[in-house]
Amino acid sequence: MADFPGKTIVATEASYAVRSGPFGLASIAIRLAPFQFDAERHDTSLRCDQIDLDLGDLSALAGKVFDFPFNPEPGYIDGSLYLLNRHVLFLTRRLSFGVVTQDAIPLKIEGLLEFSSSGLPGHADVELCLETALPLPPTPAELGRLVEQAINETGARSPRDVGKVMALLARNPRARDRLAELNGEVRRVLLARDGRDR
Repeated sequence: MADFPGKTIVATEASYAVRSGPFGLASIAIRLAPFQFDAERHDTSLRCDQIDLDLGDLSALAGKVFDFPFNPEPGYIDGSLYLLNRHVLFLTRRLSFGVVTQDAIPLKIEGLLEFSSSGLPGHADVELCLETALPLPPTPAELGRLVEQAINETGARSPRDVGKVMALLARNPRARDRLAELNGEVRRVLLARDGRDR
């Protein structure tokens, strides 16, 4: 069987949640560029859950390296990559954070893609190292610009148009995690515009 092309896998984007899952710990999802493996084309993401780090303050993580035990040791990261119709276990060994840039913090994630314990013993386990960046949270000013841009693009004029503005914002990765907050701002702006138009 074909070896997993670990050295050629490329991360295209990353997203994260400060708190998720039953334990309220952080999670990271890394989208991968499509690749060929075992005569199939794969379009998938690496998912890492139960990360005991505060991703709510990314600047505090700059320049730091964190090592993690493997499952089932306490403190492990619950990682997997969906391949060949199943979740293949990813044993996360290390997260390394770079220097914060204007809008992101570089992240290198290292670990072992474990086919042998995932019901695919015909494939060799392989080391995987991905480099990506986590986007910094948008500033209030940026959120305001996103709202104004979405309102203008949709032609929204009153609070009755909130739905179409929010649908557009939901497609924007910079806005996706702030939809509840943005909903209130969209309503406020549209109420003000509606009042001026009368």
